[in-house]
Amino acid sequence: MKDREILFISGKMDKGGGERVVSILANHFAKTNHVRIITLLSHSQEYELDKSIEVIHLSDKDNHRILKLPYWVFKLAGIFRKMRGRRVVVVSFIARVNIVAMAANLFSGLPMVISERNDPLSDGRNILTGMAADLLYPKAERIVFQSNYAMNLFGRRIREKGVVIPNPIGPFEIQRPKEVEKAFVNVGRLAAQKNQTLLIKAFAEVSLIHPDYKLYIYGEGPLRKQLESLVNELGLNGRVMMPGIVNDIHERMLGCEVFVLSSDYEGQSNALLEAMALGMPCIATNLPGHDGIVDKNNVYLVEIGNQEQMKDAMLEMIGNHTIQKGFGGNAYETMLGFDSSSVLTEWEELVGKVFDNG
Repeated sequence: MKDREILFISGKMDKGGGERVVSILANHFAKTNHVRIITLLSHSQEYELDKSIEVIHLSDKDNHRILKLPYWVFKLAGIFRKMRGRRVVVVSFIARVNIVAMAANLFSGLPMVISERNDPLSDGRNILTGMAADLLYPKAERIVFQSNYAMNLFGRRIREKGVVIPNPIGPFEIQRPKEVEKAFVNVGRLAAQKNQTLLIKAFAEVSLIHPDYKLYIYGEGPLRKQLESLVNELGLNGRVMMPGIVNDIHERMLGCEVFVLSSDYEGQSNALLEAMALGMPCIATNLPGHDGIVDKNNVYLVEIGNQEQMKDAMLEMIGNHTIQKGFGGNAYETMLGFDSSSVLTEWEELVGKVFDNG
């Protein structure tokens, strides 16, 4: 099937949840298809890709996005025109990228699959983005959502093209060590969406009772200096660590007692689902995008933005091996139904039908 071409469109290929899914899909489809990836925002490429995959970067830096819109549309339109008449499917990720790709494809008519990767109510998209989505999304062959919640936020014409496919997660072959550090761990971009500010403040209260515990926050982002200042202000130096982005993140997660997600919104948190698949006990804000996977039996849920509940949940987890084992075991069992192989099969069937109908 190497005569079939799949062209992925993404903002970047750095250490983000959507980018991780693109890398998994691209590597999988590259076994039997010719695969290319086009990025719009930067040259960053932090996920390992199959050597056969061609990556085309349309920008070298993530800046001046509004000014670059005409350039992106023009460049993509030129690439799409050259692909007319070939067996190709375009797969685009993330709302604003989807709109750019759909606009560029208006006069080429290549079959497109687009994917929503965040919470449409909370991710900061403006009225123009919403209007453009309402106009352009129905022109796609299929629209992939991570949850029914996200799909049901759109109108009928979009829902009719919609299909729910969760993120591919695990299974993982690494084991939890017999002895783990007295520590909580959070993984995510250092940005307002992830609300690590609340997590650090809640941990500061926990630390007054359990000064031997630590908090690790893995990731990078625009709020690093602000979060470091907060750690210093609260006297948590040496107890709150922010090591950045690491290659052995799963081993480091497993070396901690409890995983914590403090986000205000997510499409579907890869970090939380991976922690669950690893069998870790997890605390998380109760986000609608996790509906159908996360519930009160497999994750200790707290209200969004509620520092008091976050503190209480962390205190209840500490040293309570019964509750930790219960949440961790239930989380692992839940995630067996969302392993990569079954999710990739769903993507294969979806893209295959688009090729057949194209």
